[in-house]
Amino acid sequence: MSYIGTGLRESAALAGYCATKGGVRLFAKAVAMECAAAGDGIRVKTVHPGVINTPIWTKIPRSAGHNAPIDPNEVAKAGVPLGRAGQAQDIANDVLFLASDASNYMTGAELVIDGGMTGGARPRWSWD
Repeated sequence: MSYIGTGLRESAALAGYCATKGGVRLFAKAVAMECAAAGDGIRVKTVHPGVINTPIWTKIPRSAGHNAPIDPNEVAKAGVPLGRAGQAQDIANDVLFLASDASNYMTGAELVIDGGMTGGARPRWSWD
């Protein structure tokens, strides 16, 4: 179970959060198409972070009757293929790319920054 997601998959007990993230995705795509049709040069992109080590984790109840904060690093070890939580700087680096001319042919795009979470489960075997 993922507590906070990228808006690209479900999160148990967070239906409202999922609905709003999904709404943002389609809203941004619609605006991107409107801007492209208007020829105004405005490009629209969305960013979908996964497990990022930020203070939001202290606001999520672990479970009924338990108020201990959730450790994003433990969540990441269990469900992120890269095996670690991302850092705010990881998001900032990718947003910098989106704001630059290097992404000038991108619009209506979604940038997923989740350590591979939406790609599938973390492998439980070794190729050694």
